[in-house]
Amino acid sequence: MKRFAELGVDIYVTEFDVNLTDIPGTQSEKWAFQAKVYGDMLQACLEVAACKSFSVFGISDCFTWYNVCNGCLNLPNAEPLPFDRNFNPKPAYYAMRDVLARK
Repeated sequence: MKRFAELGVDIYVTEFDVNLTDIPGTQSEKWAFQAKVYGDMLQACLEVAACKSFSVFGISDCFTWYNVCNGCLNLPNAEPLPFDRNFNPKPAYYAMRDVLARK
């Protein structure tokens, strides 16, 4: 993000998610990986004034473009969002919350 900022362009992180389909490991390991990516990306955005927005592409894994629409990718194990299929917060949610709490 710093390199884009140095070019003088504004940065808008939109429709962010982390597809876990091809990530190896247990569910806990996958969710820990996902949490790190969410946290790192949000932290990077907050560190650069040129980053004007950070938004995720949905809330819950039960409603994701990976598997619930006509023409979707049909990846039922993508689990890309900060809340699970039952709207319980996943580690990704807590990672973003913690980044924001430190800000």
